[in-house]
Amino acid sequence: MNKELTYWLALAHVPKIQTKKKNEIIVLLFEKGKSIIDFFEFEQSVWENDYELNQSEIVLFEEAKKELSTYAFMVEDLLEQGYS
Repeated sequence: MNKELTYWLALAHVPKIQTKKKNEIIVLLFEKGKSIIDFFEFEQSVWENDYELNQSEIVLFEEAKKELSTYAFMVEDLLEQGYS
């Protein structure tokens, strides 16, 4: 579960992506039976074709992938503080 929380935090903190777009991604993931972890592991072509991300959005998600270790630390810290 902690691993999945890391990816949810990453999605929530991707800058310059409107909430509507993030919600559309979540709905598509649910409809396709995919997880948030699956989404971050997809190839760029899947993001572009299935999730209709443009090149600037793809760059933002690639940058978010590079920050996953930071988000993992944040999740661990929050859980240790009693948040769940």
